[in-house]
Amino acid sequence: MVPSCKSFKNVLDAVGEPLIKAKLQFFVPVARITLPFLEAYQTDKPMLPFLATDLGVLVKDLMSRYLKPEIMSTANSVTALVSIVFDNKENFIDAGKVNVGFSASQTL
Repeated sequence: MVPSCKSFKNVLDAVGEPLIKAKLQFFVPVARITLPFLEAYQTDKPMLPFLATDLGVLVKDLMSRYLKPEIMSTANSVTALVSIVFDNKENFIDAGKVNVGFSASQTL
């Protein structure tokens, strides 16, 4: 009997997706970037004073994968990061040059 729940259908659709392996491999480097942040904040210690700075570093690392270096070089504070205009397509790296990671590149 085949399960009829939505999560089973999602997994079934993903298995049939031709690019699923590359998509999953893309998230490995993203997980490596986010893991130290997540581990540092899974504690009972008072970490709130460090949250803005650490979150700013995390967001900047992730944004640098998609935005041009000259845009990211001007973002040297959290305020500068949130003031980046995402509606301007000129701020983004060309789709063919986005760093998707070595494994995802090899799979593609």
